[in-house]
Amino acid sequence: MACTHCFNNSGPASPDMSAEVFAQLVPFLRAVNPPMLGISGGEFTEHPDFASWILRLSNEVQSELLLISNGDFLFNSQKTEQICRLLQCPSITLLQITTDPRFYPRSAEILARKPDFLNLGPKVCFCEEIAPVLYPLGRAKENHANLLALQARPSCANLFLIPRQKVLTFPQLILYLQVRMQPYTSVCKPCIDPQGYLHAGESFLCQTIGHISDPLEKIYRQLQTGHPCNRCGLQTNLPGNALALLNPGNSPKSLNMFLERYLLWVY
Repeated sequence: MACTHCFNNSGPASPDMSAEVFAQLVPFLRAVNPPMLGISGGEFTEHPDFASWILRLSNEVQSELLLISNGDFLFNSQKTEQICRLLQCPSITLLQITTDPRFYPRSAEILARKPDFLNLGPKVCFCEEIAPVLYPLGRAKENHANLLALQARPSCANLFLIPRQKVLTFPQLILYLQVRMQPYTSVCKPCIDPQGYLHAGESFLCQTIGHISDPLEKIYRQLQTGHPCNRCGLQTNLPGNALALLNPGNSPKSLNMFLERYLLWVY
């Protein structure tokens, strides 16, 4: 569909996740064991194996699964049947239909069939307005300059800040993020692209912090020593103490006041 607001730059020509990458993804997710796992895209129902792969995740990964779709599947009876079967899985707790009329070409058609979506069951909900503003990456940045979240803080900030102040493992960090933050805002990051690379923010254009085939210790070290890419241009919106902690010239040892007084946390 190549939506004009997509901060992943997803589209019909974008690569699908391969069976080889998915085979690596399952043990990675078992090892990390995130409380929640969001499945999106692009549009996840465009993948030829979406139903069997999500079913496998629901059986083999101990995570709550949140499915996020543009709703186009309802115009395909086979996909609709597959979605109905998936919604019977206890671990799949939400199917969000996102169809903001400002950005989705078929929004009027989708909204006209809203009762049909809701008849799929109580796990279905609608998001008819994505956000007042958009994250400044990808086609969102190119096409909607008047709607960009230029005053926001980078969504990757806490992923880099916490390892500099607290000794955790990578799975503990993900748990810490999802417990401390609002669950439905932290489930989007870090994200995994179709090639299996992890990105610190909620976009495939955000800083790469490793690959699902990497040891978890290596990924965590990258967060301890790496730095946000600032492709979004939002890093200057961070408070001064957060910027100091992320500065390549500083280290947690030189900033003990943060460690002794409180855990720096960016909301």
